[in-house]
Amino acid sequence: MIEVGIVGGSGYGAVELIRLLVHHPEVKN
Repeated sequence: MIEVGIVGGSGYGAVELIRLLVHHPEVKN
């Protein structure tokens, strides 16, 4: 799903979104 987000967002917005998801305290990596 993350790969689809990168392709769909294409760019800075997608990168920021993924960064927020990765660093979010409630998200388990």
